[in-house]
Amino acid sequence: MRQRIENLIRYAELGSVKGEIVPLSGGHLHRMWAAETEHGRYAVKLLNPEVMSRPEALGNFIRSEKIARMAAERIPSCTALVIRESPVVQLDGEWMIFPYIDGGCIPNEEITAEMARSIGQILGRLHAMTDLPGDIGETFVCHDWSKYGCSMISADCGTLRCWDGCRARKKYGRNVLSHRDLEPKNVMWQGGKPILIDWEAAGEINAAEDLFTTALCFAKSSQGISEKRFTAFLQGYFTEADPVRFRGTDWYEVSGCFYDLTDWLAYNLTRAGKWETPEERQTGREQAVWAADELKRFDEIRESAAEWVRRFTDPA
Repeated sequence: MRQRIENLIRYAELGSVKGEIVPLSGGHLHRMWAAETEHGRYAVKLLNPEVMSRPEALGNFIRSEKIARMAAERIPSCTALVIRESPVVQLDGEWMIFPYIDGGCIPNEEITAEMARSIGQILGRLHAMTDLPGDIGETFVCHDWSKYGCSMISADCGTLRCWDGCRARKKYGRNVLSHRDLEPKNVMWQGGKPILIDWEAAGEINAAEDLFTTALCFAKSSQGISEKRFTAFLQGYFTEADPVRFRGTDWYEVSGCFYDLTDWLAYNLTRAGKWETPEERQTGREQAVWAADELKRFDEIRESAAEWVRRFTDPA
């Protein structure tokens, strides 16, 4: 692998690699390493060949990085280097190269209300970047759960079908371009300041749904959903956005967006049974269990979370 990375760095005209090339942890699909040259330190990402085999994958990565570069003009974000006019380098595999960030991600358990508030502000600025027409409705195809190996998760087919049914909902208000995977694992903290990373899911999304799911992500812990952190996130967001724009929104119906996690659940159930390497199958099993547990926990607080948002957008 060292030779492949050295060839990549040379191709990118970033100098010669100095010292060790160190594997980096994080992420469930791709592999990353830290490499240093005389020009600086870099994080090198090898994109998963299973993902990149899809015809649309390369174009999606290029588009998501274009959105990330737009966002970087407004918010702190880490974007890929553009090498020979592309953020994706095709050289014995597909690669992306990023500036190395000397910081770290903060796990859910250690996220404070103040951190949640600062991310809420960032999301508010990000949503202000675009204002796109909203969809009136969307059709979802329910999964055929009987074909998946569901025995590893704590949910039966009836429950899974019920969760799937919650995904068929109206769309409210406007759409925006956003990160679409903004959670603690995709925020690096450097000197107490957040930097958004891993923009590969970036694209169009309904603003209300993105607000709701992201607030949940920064309010979660092993103890449940923290109302204090959830509310702090909303406070930060509404310093940058006018709550009147969301007035009249049915937040309980919007909260059905969380059940889109069933797509990730189905993906990982397939991954656990069919992907080539033992490591990928194990990751699939772990992520399937995690997704099912998240969905069960959300079921328990769905109505409460919808009410927390109503306090901001439809005060009594």
